Formats: sequence, C-alpha cells, structure tokens
Amino acid sequence: MTKREIFDAYFINNRRDTPRMPMVEYAPYWTLTLDEWHKQGLDPSISPEDIQGYFGLDPLWYTSIEPTGEGFAYPEVNGAPLIYNEMDYEAFLPHIYPENPIEKVMPFLNKHLEESRRGEFMFELNLNGFFWWPRTLLGIENHLMSFYDEPELYHRICRDLLKYNIKVVKDFLKYASPAFVLLGEDMSYNHGPMIGKNIWDEFLKPYYLEFIKEMKSLGQTVIYDSDGDITNVIPWIIECGFDGILPLERMAGVDIVELTKQYPKFKFLGGFDKTVMKNGEAAMRKEFERIFPAIKQGCYVPCVDHQTPPDVSIENYKIYIELLREYAKKAVEQK
Repeated sequence: MTKREIFDAYFINNRRDTPRMPMVEYAPYWTLTLDEWHKQGLDPSISPEDIQGYFGLDPLWYTSIEPTGEGFAYPEVNGAPLIYNEMDYEAFLPHIYPENPIEKVMPFLNKHLEESRRGEFMFELNLNGFFWWPRTLLGIENHLMSFYDEPELYHRICRDLLKYNIKVVKDFLKYASPAFVLLGEDMSYNHGPMIGKNIWDEFLKPYYLEFIKEMKSLGQTVIYDSDGDITNVIPWIIECGFDGILPLERMAGVDIVELTKQYPKFKFLGGFDKTVMKNGEAAMRKEFERIFPAIKQGCYVPCVDHQTPPDVSIENYKIYIELLREYAKKAVEQK
C-alpha cells in the first residue's frame, strides 16, 4: 500500500487491514527546532517539507492558503487590530480574498504533485476558520468584544470567508486531493473555550454547517484545529459535522484515552506529549504506553501534540520515530 492508501484506510475509514498505522506529523517543524538540528548535523540543504521523509515519516505537509492578498501586512504587534469597524473593513477588501488563491502555493504544489499522485506525499489543506480570521482582522481583545459591539460586521466577515474558503478548496481540487481539510481556529486555551455555546451557535455554527455541507458534497474530510483544552468543545464540533480534531495538547489537560472512549467514531490526530521527548527513550516509551489504549480504540493517529520543541535533540527525535514505528506496527496487530 502507498502512504496515502495507508492513511486513508486507517485514519479516514478506520480499517486495520494495513501494514501499519500512519506515521505523520500534522504540522511543520518549528524554525528554532530546525536551527538546533542543523547545529547537530542535520543537512541544511534538506527543505523543511522533505525532512519528514528524511526521518521516515509519511509526508503530510501543512499547505496553508490564507485569505490574504497583495498589499496585506500583519500588524507589527502580534494580536493588534487591523480594522475597527465596517468602514475599515471596506477599505481593507482590496488586500484580502484574492481572486486566484491557489497562485501563492502553485510552486509548492507543482514540486510535489507527482509524489502526491503516486500516493507518497500528502497535502493537508489548511484554511483560516470563522474564529481565527475575524480575530486576525479585529485583534485579540476587540475580536472578543465584537460579538457584542460589531455583530453585523462579524457576520459579514464570516460570509465573505465562507465564500472564499469554498473557492479555495474547489480550486485546489483541480490539482490535487488533500488528505483532509483543516480549519484553523485556536479557540481554546488551557482552561477551555474562549467563548460560550450561545456565541458559538450564533456566530460560528451557521458557517461551519454551510462549509461542511459543501465539503461533504466534494468528498472531503474536515478536521478542526484548536490548541488548548478542547474537551468541552468536542460535542459542539460533532454537532456541526466535523470529522475530527487536532492537536490534543496534553499540557492543557486533554486526555486522548478518555476522549476515544467517549467518542469512538470521531477522528483524533496528535495527543503525544511533546514535553517528554527531551527526556529520552524510557520517557517516550512510557508516553506511548499511556496513549496505546486510544490507539487500539481506533480513529486515532498519534503525533507530537503541537510541533517538536527545540529542546528535543535530533537523536531523541530519531528515537521517537523508531518508537512510533514500533507502535505503528502494534496498532494493527492487536486491538
């Protein structure tokens, strides 16, 4: 079986007639981590998206297409507002929602299209979600106030983003079929969601429902992306029709074993505690043993729960890969 066939059979269709469980990283490596690994001997000529294959993973690359166009610039201070009201939004429109959104990733697509068609490279299509994108425009603090202060503007932004995201997926499908569509939100922190269910239902759910309806008509699997403790959010996500969620941060209190018991048909990706990786083989094996009941439960593929930190040496990362390979084989030998 090709790497894509293994991924689709095991993760998408929850089958176990595969040589092993998929071995993936859902996110690119942090620059600081790569800087450390280059100091430790990693060949700097290896492109970031080729490093997964170098280590023996199934290449699954975070292919991000944002709603930004010519002339768009992020604020100098992270989280600062770009707009304050509908007039500002009108003035900003020439710099967002470009007519040809795929153009910005075409060099990358062309580089890996043949590998993708052979099933040896997978595109993970990452889009801004209906919590993330308004926050980018309005700034962190004003975004949370906008549900009360600028509700019509919020809905307008989401309507425009919905139209744009659907166009992105349709355009992308002309060239390649992504392993899944990822909707980036980061709407939880380590104590749970940043909004209540009433806000979710009024401002987010209508657009999730419409987006997922369109994605299902296109045959796409849709995964929700939020850091933090998403335990209480999962029923909301399921209600909207999402297929799964990542990255399941252990430090935020997320317990993948309990989640797979509660939601045995929902898809989970991530969940391996990144903070133990620096401590060597025994600590990493203990972590694999902790999450193995979730692996056996099904619909779960482990990977680092939010990118590999720079305190993980290249040697320890290689040990992690070997342990992942060991448990990937165990996953299909017993359940």
